[in-house]
Amino acid sequence: MSPDPPFTLFGPAHVVAIGVIGAVGVVVPLWVRSRGSATGETRVAHVLATLLVVQEFFRIWMDVQVYGIPLAQRLPLHLCGIAIFLTAVVLVRRTRILYEIVYFWGLGGTVQAILTPELHFGFPHPIFILFFLSHGLIILGALYATVVFRLRPTHRSIWKVFLVTLVYAALITPVNIALKTNYLFLMHKPERASVIDYFGPWPWYIPVLGVAGAISFYVYYTPFAILDLVRRREGSGVGPERRR
Repeated sequence: MSPDPPFTLFGPAHVVAIGVIGAVGVVVPLWVRSRGSATGETRVAHVLATLLVVQEFFRIWMDVQVYGIPLAQRLPLHLCGIAIFLTAVVLVRRTRILYEIVYFWGLGGTVQAILTPELHFGFPHPIFILFFLSHGLIILGALYATVVFRLRPTHRSIWKVFLVTLVYAALITPVNIALKTNYLFLMHKPERASVIDYFGPWPWYIPVLGVAGAISFYVYYTPFAILDLVRRREGSGVGPERRR
């Protein structure tokens, strides 16, 4: 029996997984929107919501029952775990405040998790496949709600979601202490290499992580800021030829 394949950061399987998630995240929403069918948009959204929830419960069952991970360590309490269920709700209910959370958590946190995953097994191990499936579905759901349902964040959304994140971190800290867990990586850094390694030792990396999160929120808001700027310029009718 061959040993389980180890995960290699930015190895061929990792790069392919990133590429597939990126391609699907862009192509599927654009394709659904191009068809112009409200019924089709809703059906696809419900399918994605169902996949998100079902695969997450299956992942938890696999980790606990097959791989022997304690349930306390596999509760969906990381930002990505919460984002899975929030994304499902957004796809079904199109709730704006939840969309704002999903957009910034889904892109800011999930993209980072995909780039530097805390994985020990590579493709085709089930843990590898399920990890990228779940995180890819979050990104797909966030982009789907943006492109197909035409939801979007505002500048105010950045600080609303940042405040929600701080409150959630404060609430999850006693849970970590009670269960001896490391949700949100508040108790120690990830075991595998990640960007957090550059933020200093515990606990000093935690406020730096908060600042980095706020910066990432602004980065992911940039396309909308540019779009608003272009629309304002077009609306004012002030172009180079009119200023002469």
